[in-house]
Amino acid sequence: MRRQRLKFRGNARDFFKVWIVNLLLTTITFGLYSPWAKVRNNQYLYGNAYLGDHSFEYTANAFRILIGRLIVVGGYIMFFVCANIGYLEVAALIAAVFIALIPFFIRQSVAFKRRYTRFRGVSFKHTASALSYYKATLPMLILFAIYAAFILGAFWSMSIFGNLLLMSRYFLDDVVWVYLPHIIYVVVVALLIPYVFASIKRLIIGKTSYGHTPIEYNLKTSSVYLVFFKYSLIVLAFIVIPLIVIHLFYGNDYLERVPTPLITLYFTSMFVFYAAKGAFDAWIGRVDFNNCSIGGFKTFCEYRVGELVKIYIVNFFCSIFLLRSIIPLGKGSRS
Repeated sequence: MRRQRLKFRGNARDFFKVWIVNLLLTTITFGLYSPWAKVRNNQYLYGNAYLGDHSFEYTANAFRILIGRLIVVGGYIMFFVCANIGYLEVAALIAAVFIALIPFFIRQSVAFKRRYTRFRGVSFKHTASALSYYKATLPMLILFAIYAAFILGAFWSMSIFGNLLLMSRYFLDDVVWVYLPHIIYVVVVALLIPYVFASIKRLIIGKTSYGHTPIEYNLKTSSVYLVFFKYSLIVLAFIVIPLIVIHLFYGNDYLERVPTPLITLYFTSMFVFYAAKGAFDAWIGRVDFNNCSIGGFKTFCEYRVGELVKIYIVNFFCSIFLLRSIIPLGKGSRS
């Protein structure tokens, strides 16, 4: 298959100008301008992304984005108010409804972005149905529902499950009995996330077409598990294990005995997160693009992990010392 390089012809300085205007207008309007800011950002980034001699276009209507955000914000306000005035059942119902709608929101967001992305006058299309997104996320939704029901005590009314729990309490230490369900939940979620992630990726990319030309996406779930495994090793080695060592060395009161522990742990964790996120995005970018083809063209990705990690780390330190005003410079250089 033929290969064509995607090039970004913009520069960080121009994008910084767009970003600073968006920041000022968003601040003055208390966030109401944010949809227009998003459209302007994407118009600049897409307009400077060239495939051959042609650039992409982003033609979304900011007012439609605003309506979607107002619905989400309205739901959050209702949840917050109900939770704080004592209507916990209503708050729980609102939260459950929004969680159940997450697959639908993902599908709508992807379809919206594809619909308003154009190349050489032709728009992209997303053909996956909302039902397919629910099927992809069903294992996670079921697991979350079981866990939520367990937390709320709903299972106590079920004789078989409830009796098993009561019997297990006589054979297990109280600490184990209390923490074991949560540990099991975290482990199962960790094992499910790559599978669900891969399923959603197949829908987002594999069910997208350029006009009437479908995108072929041959993703192996094992490739996604490998990326998540490497990412988990970074987090485990540089965050989890150091915390365990500190706890074992200083005891239960290590937060009082370690100098400025919370600040140190926070910045260390954020630093590792930025670095690991850079590696993760590079690995996933390779997996995505190296498994795609469209209309006789094979896409490929040249992300270098070290370079992307370096950009993310620079963004991290600039975010601290320059109050995040340098973020668009990194974004412009990364695109």
